[in-house]
Amino acid sequence: MKKLRLFNALIFACLLLTTNIWGQQNFQVNKTPESSAITVSFKKPADWGDSPVYLWAWTDDNPQFLGEDWPGIPISEGENGFSSFTFDPSIQAVNIIFSRAGSPQSEDITNVVTSTCYEFDAYVSENTFSVKTVDCPAPSYTVSVSANPAEGGTVTGGGNYESGTSCTVTAIAYGGYVFTSWTENNEVVSTELSYTFNVQNDRILTANFEADGSPFTPITVSFQKPADWGETPVYLWAWTENNQNLLGEDWPGIALSEGNNGFSSYTFDSSVKIVNIIFSKDGSPQSTNITNVVKSTCYALDAYVSENTFSVKTVDCPAPSYSVSVSANPAEGGTVTGGGNYESGTSCTVTAIAYGGYVFTGWTENNEVVSTELSYRFNVEQDRTLTANFEEDGSPFIPITVSFKKPADWGETPVYLWAWTENNQNLLGEDWPGIALSEGNNGFSSYTFDSSVKIVNVIFSKDGSPQSTNITNVVKSTCYEFDAYVSENTFSVKTVDCPAPSYTVSVSANLAEGGTVTGGGSYESGTSCTVTAIAYGGYVFTGWTENNEVVSTELSYTFTVEKDRTLTANFEEDGSPFIPITVSFKKPADWGETPVYLWAWTENNQNLLGEDWPGIALSEGNN
Repeated sequence: MKKLRLFNALIFACLLLTTNIWGQQNFQVNKTPESSAITVSFKKPADWGDSPVYLWAWTDDNPQFLGEDWPGIPISEGENGFSSFTFDPSIQAVNIIFSRAGSPQSEDITNVVTSTCYEFDAYVSENTFSVKTVDCPAPSYTVSVSANPAEGGTVTGGGNYESGTSCTVTAIAYGGYVFTSWTENNEVVSTELSYTFNVQNDRILTANFEADGSPFTPITVSFQKPADWGETPVYLWAWTENNQNLLGEDWPGIALSEGNNGFSSYTFDSSVKIVNIIFSKDGSPQSTNITNVVKSTCYALDAYVSENTFSVKTVDCPAPSYSVSVSANPAEGGTVTGGGNYESGTSCTVTAIAYGGYVFTGWTENNEVVSTELSYRFNVEQDRTLTANFEEDGSPFIPITVSFKKPADWGETPVYLWAWTENNQNLLGEDWPGIALSEGNNGFSSYTFDSSVKIVNVIFSKDGSPQSTNITNVVKSTCYEFDAYVSENTFSVKTVDCPAPSYTVSVSANLAEGGTVTGGGSYESGTSCTVTAIAYGGYVFTGWTENNEVVSTELSYTFTVEKDRTLTANFEEDGSPFIPITVSFKKPADWGETPVYLWAWTENNQNLLGEDWPGIALSEGNN
């Protein structure tokens, strides 16, 4: 039968060729562009045993599509029980026969144009059987999930899923970390803790976590036992996400001692970042599983879900009190606020205030940086000893000047200033409203404190009434003006730009032949200035000096202008000969035969290549 079919196919091919040559009749198969590849699958009968399924296939154009020899090729069997083969996408229609190494064989299955699954139907002769089409099993895909970093949290929901089914992956942040996003191939796909999607292909998802700035606090679990448990202690059973028992091998675990607050508590080792627990009355009744506990939590009985099992509910924990101690390092660099006693779980904000001439660098605890923000906010879960670190910014301390532009309706009445330190020491006498200030030509009434005053609190007034609200923690020269009345005799102020004096920044090179400098000129006080050294060939830059003192070793030195500056950029020979400067340009292909032109000038705007733009034409090299 097979040989006759092959012979007939060859005869048909010859007829087509003859018609094309002699009758000039061209036959063309219309194919749908970009169609999907055809996959054929066959579920072999159980009585075939370990014999593989063989596939023979041919097209109208190719009668020997899968080799020269019948019965074709063996096809491998998948986990779903189907043996499958996928044709090249260029094959738009195909004819096939399934067989058990040649016999028995299926009838011809012709004109297959889409992926199809078949199984044995019935024998139509001794060695030939018919097939029937069946639903193809959905392909299975793998959803892989991981945490980044591993110490930041854990993930659930990974595994194998059938195509088209729904999958939910969940991120669980450990204490001291917050979840930020799910990513795939470094692209954010969700910012929700639980990300739900239909599975259509393999997925590799990463749950990203970042430290929230607070130290990790060991997990404490607490249970308020029901009154009818009497003197029986609460027992705790605990295990990890890897099913490792944490409190011994024997159920119901360990007995917990009851505190004065009515809660029985246990604190896990700091190495435990996530835990699953069960509370019980010496084994029975017991709570349902309480899973994925990542922070200290208090529980109470909620309701019985069966005779010996109850659900729990989370409740507010009785809050212990902790001490937050703050200090400045060095003491002359700044001051701090926010220390004191706080109930556990409450929010605390500590603030660093840098004095003039210093900058804040970070909050540390046990020599570890916990924040680089001036105001560091955290939940209090334990005693904290925090240090605000300051360092000199390289500029001299400038005594604090406060200035106030009085309202027009104050007339000839002078502005009065009252001032005190953070220790409540009066600075301008003992009698309110302080001292009268003289008014300058710029309309501001000003006062400059002694250089020993690094931080000050002030009130401006019209001889006592009305007066401004308290203006606290002033650490640098600031100008104010009236904003709005907040009561009959009290007004708020707003900061405004101070009329700025102008200073000169002079720059020079120690060796004129060693390099050049930029950035000198006149600057308003308080503005930023950047001076830059440019070394010539054969020289290197060594540093910026002022009054023979090194102030920077950076080529570009940036500082705040508070006075006249005379800066020298120092250069020295690097031991190598000067090499003339060569500039090269690779012209675009579409410039054709047109040469590249070069125009050049010096830092003094002297033209180097003639007076006429565009300069000179350059010859093109072999490169």
